[in-house]
Amino acid sequence: MVTISALCSDFTPNSENLSAIASICRRLDGIPLAIDLAATRVASLGLQQVAADLDDRLGVLTSGRRTALPRHQTLRATLDWSHELLSEPERLVMRRLAVFAGDFTAEAASVVTSDGGISAPDVVRSLANLVSKSLLSVEIGGAITYHRLHETTRAYALEKLAESGEFEQVAPRHAEYYRSLFERAEMELETVPTPAWLARYGRQLGQVRAALDWAFSPTGAAEVGVALTVAAVPLWVLLSLMEECRGRLERALSGPVESRAIVCGAWLRGLSDEGLLPRDVSRVDNRASDCGKSRRCGLSPASALGLV
Repeated sequence: MVTISALCSDFTPNSENLSAIASICRRLDGIPLAIDLAATRVASLGLQQVAADLDDRLGVLTSGRRTALPRHQTLRATLDWSHELLSEPERLVMRRLAVFAGDFTAEAASVVTSDGGISAPDVVRSLANLVSKSLLSVEIGGAITYHRLHETTRAYALEKLAESGEFEQVAPRHAEYYRSLFERAEMELETVPTPAWLARYGRQLGQVRAALDWAFSPTGAAEVGVALTVAAVPLWVLLSLMEECRGRLERALSGPVESRAIVCGAWLRGLSDEGLLPRDVSRVDNRASDCGKSRRCGLSPASALGLV
């Protein structure tokens, strides 16, 4: 706010612009240089426009103070400088971690980022090093330790991942990991209290969304997307995200023909909540016979139609 006041003589703090400033600081992960660069652009663009433009953090925050060191004049230059100081295993792990949309565990990072080029123990060591270099945050407090790439760092790492050509190697492993995780989570619902279940799996919603976006993309794996969609239904229901759940199920119905019975069964088996009924009930009605053909659904066509 000091920088904004120095550049904008008519700036007067009020509830509206203080809220916008707080939002900008949160979205920039509290990184001092990023906040300073954003502040210098307020004079020409205004608070609201700077906030709106932050989806392209690396492109927007490009004009620092001329008296600063070159590596401190733009956010990208600072990240380039930090990246150059990393070891090759740390660079590899950081860019591959960009596939995670939110919190992830060391186990998830090891499974998704390790391969013939880097071992799981090396991934764990790289995680610790990235935390010590403030490129990765860590939350220690509960039974499970979670890591997260700062959003600004993740935007940079996504660029590096695209440049490396490794995205199509890492994204399938990410989707497969969360498919397996939520298939296990679905079974835990019978023995784990709902609050404890949500405390563990609710924070993985971003990972589910990212995995499904890839799975149903032109280069994805629709069969993995269908399986993850079915396994994640309890997550959406317990979070009361009925509209999203319905949309994801409708998308899965457009997947492989051989998977439609599984989707139909997930939709209808014990999920007759009005919030989950499709906008076009005939779509499930037309698939009811498919449900009867699959023992995995546990429903006959008649019982399926009865639920609808």
